[in-house]
Amino acid sequence: AGLGVVVRHSKGSVQFTTWRVLFRCADAAEAEAIACVEGIRLATQWCRQLVIIESDCARVVAVLHSKSMDKSTLSFVVAEGKELSQLLSKWRMSQVKREGNQVANELALLARRTVHSAVLLRNSPACVS
Repeated sequence: AGLGVVVRHSKGSVQFTTWRVLFRCADAAEAEAIACVEGIRLATQWCRQLVIIESDCARVVAVLHSKSMDKSTLSFVVAEGKELSQLLSKWRMSQVKREGNQVANELALLARRTVHSAVLLRNSPACVS
């Protein structure tokens, strides 16, 4: 599996993109949760304004947004995401349709295809430009 993250400024310009190979991943929900946590982690380092984490996985949006403790197979990933999110001044989760998550999906495909991981600041690879 692979993950892809794109972070945009409120006006739409790319702040950074990242993609990474996931060698041990149980299912699509776990890959999506790991991608969201990676986005939160990078946002704590690079973003100072409102952060909106978008995912096309309703399950991941629900557990990361929930105030209650998660007891699912995603619990360790979710706990890390919730802990990291406390470092953000303002953030929220948003569910988008799969078509709205196309750039992140292309980045995940790039990671799987090339077995390569990277972070690009203020840029994106040619396959998603």
